Amino acid sequence: MDNWSILFWIRDSQVADNLRWQGVVSSRPNGDWQVHCENDATGDIGVPQNRTTFGSISDCSWHHVAVVHSGSGGARAVYFDAELVSPNKWVSGREELQDFIIGSSRDRQRQFTGDVDEVKVFRFVLSQAEVQQIMDSGI
Repeated sequence: MDNWSILFWIRDSQVADNLRWQGVVSSRPNGDWQVHCENDATGDIGVPQNRTTFGSISDCSWHHVAVVHSGSGGARAVYFDAELVSPNKWVSGREELQDFIIGSSRDRQRQFTGDVDEVKVFRFVLSQAEVQQIMDSGI
């Protein structure tokens, strides 16, 4: 699936001090993208070589995250609370959305200790206005 959007709500209750980072939503075990949370409660998105910090979830409030991907090797956009924070390109050739993991890293070694809710997956690219509308009707 080359065109896709994945949206979810995230809330951090406490990032475990013994973990350098925690997976939140990850691609299949051999995939190349994930959303993860650093132990300072900032959110990071992307392949390991091309991370994009997009916001802080250290306030223990719910935040909305949307990752939108357009075309094979194409552009991606990351929205944090419906604000565009990263118009970017993947550096990897495997950006398809197939199997994915919620609440853990790709290798399932770094579980997220916060909350993830209302995960939505679309087989098409959402616009910023559509992301905003979905966020406004959420939690």
